[in-house]
Amino acid sequence: MTMELHPDLFGGETVIPKRQLIEDRAHAAAPGSGPEAETCETCNNLDHHRTRAGRIFYKCGLTSWTFGAATDIHLGDPACRFWQTACQSGLAAVQTFEQIIGKR
Repeated sequence: MTMELHPDLFGGETVIPKRQLIEDRAHAAAPGSGPEAETCETCNNLDHHRTRAGRIFYKCGLTSWTFGAATDIHLGDPACRFWQTACQSGLAAVQTFEQIIGKR
């Protein structure tokens, strides 16, 4: 564990252990590891939780939720490597009835 020096109230310095970075539980992978121009808002894995009061908290559908701030994501966060369009997830590949049975 590394230590850092911080000024105290009396003009001296206090040694405080440097905190370890908390693991990011909100994103499936590191933000910014996906397509460059995309964000979480355009991802097919975007999900949300709506409270009884009507507030919406956005979540990643690939992670487990805690219903707390630790798993909240922001719509403007850079896309991660698991970013998907509707086409990649198969939603855009759904065929219409006419395409399935053939035009008569």
